Amino acid sequence: MNERGTDTQALANLYTISQVAELLGISEKQIFALKARGKLPFIKIGRSTRFEASDIRKFIDERKQVVT
Repeated sequence: MNERGTDTQALANLYTISQVAELLGISEKQIFALKARGKLPFIKIGRSTRFEASDIRKFIDERKQVVT
């Protein structure tokens, strides 16, 4: 943590809607829909929406499929 008590590492692991859309290869509209349906946890910071890297990873892991 820095002198103001902010964990800068945690802040570095926050992504915008456009960044998450690019990471997942889907549209921003689809990210808004996932957020609205409660499928993708988010953080509101003022008027901005951010997503934690760990929540994005969990979202991906929950959708892994194995074909046998």
